[in-house]
Amino acid sequence: MIVISALFWGCGDSSSDAGTKPPKYFIEPGHEAAIAQIFIVPEGKESLFLPFKLEGIEILSDHILVRFSDDGTYEAQLTHPNSKDEARQLPFSVSVTGDGPNPSKLKHLIEEHLETTTITGLWAVPKEKPHRGGSDRYSHVPDTPFEISSPLIVVWLGLFALLVVFIAKHPVNLWFCIVFAVALLIRLSFGTIGPGTFNILYHQYGQAPQALLSLFGVFGPLSHHVVIWVARILGSLAAMVFAMAVFELKKDWKIAFVAGVLLALQPMLIRYSSDCERQSYVLFLSAVSLFSVVRYYNQKSLFALITFVLSTILALESRPEAILIAPIAGLLVWPGHAWKKQTNVVAGVAIGLVIVTLLRFPSEVTPTSGSVFTSFRQLFFDCYFTGPLVAFFAVGGFVVGCIRRDRTVLWGLLAFLLVQAATKGAIVDEGDLYTARFRTLAFLPFIYLASVGLSSMALPFRNKIVKVVVLYLALVIVLIDSTPAIKRVMEPRTNDLEFQYLVKSLPLLPDKAQVYYPEPDVDSGFYGYEVTKHLANRPDITWLSWKEGLQKAGEGPAFFYLAPMCNGTPEPPELADLPPEYLTNERYWNSHRSVVIQCLEARKQFNKPIIHQKVLPAKPVYFDRYAGATTTVGFAPR
Repeated sequence: MIVISALFWGCGDSSSDAGTKPPKYFIEPGHEAAIAQIFIVPEGKESLFLPFKLEGIEILSDHILVRFSDDGTYEAQLTHPNSKDEARQLPFSVSVTGDGPNPSKLKHLIEEHLETTTITGLWAVPKEKPHRGGSDRYSHVPDTPFEISSPLIVVWLGLFALLVVFIAKHPVNLWFCIVFAVALLIRLSFGTIGPGTFNILYHQYGQAPQALLSLFGVFGPLSHHVVIWVARILGSLAAMVFAMAVFELKKDWKIAFVAGVLLALQPMLIRYSSDCERQSYVLFLSAVSLFSVVRYYNQKSLFALITFVLSTILALESRPEAILIAPIAGLLVWPGHAWKKQTNVVAGVAIGLVIVTLLRFPSEVTPTSGSVFTSFRQLFFDCYFTGPLVAFFAVGGFVVGCIRRDRTVLWGLLAFLLVQAATKGAIVDEGDLYTARFRTLAFLPFIYLASVGLSSMALPFRNKIVKVVVLYLALVIVLIDSTPAIKRVMEPRTNDLEFQYLVKSLPLLPDKAQVYYPEPDVDSGFYGYEVTKHLANRPDITWLSWKEGLQKAGEGPAFFYLAPMCNGTPEPPELADLPPEYLTNERYWNSHRSVVIQCLEARKQFNKPIIHQKVLPAKPVYFDRYAGATTTVGFAPR
């Protein structure tokens, strides 16, 4: 079963270049300007390529095309030499084609010039596929971003079919339907903020989300509304399936119902259910994994074991760090049942999945970079991410479990500590919604501990009606207590508002407009540019990175997009003044400085009054930093 699943796993690629062999090396983004300077002649100097005249440069993911002319036209293609695996810099391998009389002479001039030129760090080894960035040089965004071609679609359909069977045969279905309804109602009540990050729409956020969303391609182009609705539904189903898992584990509807409702109320999970983020996928699939493991242990059901494998594979294909669900599931049946057959089978399957994951994602299954373990209060007991009462009940659940010698509480504590130790992630400030996603798997055991603590409040009451009333009142109080935290987390960040602004303002630009944007040096900031023009129904607009220069300028009017960071400070703060958790992220500060410098350069050429200007609140989502409480976006005409 593991072998067959592994054959499905990873053999599909829903991206538009599926079926093509990725290059051995690709050009790391950020070197475009340096590459262009090799061929562009500075003012007052003579070209090194005479009599050939430079006509244009096109920098693609794995090669560079340079066009020249004299008595004919030539195209020089520069690729990685592939002479040594450790080679990461120039020289290139050069080939020249064309209809002119001297291709060999041009080839010799280029090679001679490259021998005196070096760009360090130019070449990178692709992890799974070439770089996918905001620039259309590095990615292709079709009108329907997903294609129904991934074998993972079969895995999704099989998983949903098994879940329908399980739910139909499961007792107390009404309670679980209520949990789903409550979770969905909460997500609708607090409104959509989206998109968070919109990278999920162009092949950066895992093949499992792509495979599921590709099913909507048969109805037409995929919109962010569909993406957010899928996240809402999966986030609501996560609460319901987790309640089913707890019921399978404890055979107590009160603890199961409370666990589902508390997970539905978790502020961060409400945020992720309103984004184009993949955390809703991970939590839903992880809940299915736990449910199927407990059902397999209780009923020796082969279909439950298959469900565990399928759901875990899809979770890993959503985010590689979801590999932690395998040891969490193993811990669920281990305490007190170490040598039973089902325990050994689950452990063997979990180990197999871990091994395959390490082989498939060798460089991505790593702890959160640049994080510092600080304190449990900062990690989960901070009311910004969890209501204070939930944290109180989690501690109470641990105490109650110790008194009762409940092995499931031991699982909750061990699983919680496992995720914390593996990610080592500290919430660095109130805006750090991204780092928190690496620890969302810990919310499952954390919520379980809280459900044990809260449901124990009804133990002193013997009357069933009184117990139900007490539980309902306690949940209502938890909802009221969690509302401030939910509102803080759901407050739109600058990149949410930036996306909404672009979708509304792009239709106001003239036909065939070319819009230059400042490109960060590292993977930070807003990357939905290429997608916004499709959502705004303006495919004629061209987005160009400022680092690409103006050599690709076409016939349409040119604009520079004043991104929110254009109003940031051009100088990063002194490292000595930074708190310790920032020290390993100096590159983000330098990247922001680079963005501001690009903005200053562009404003010298695009110096006309800004049009379609709008003021946005400066609310960071990660390491974004702004000069004040607000920031301005707009378009500067040339």
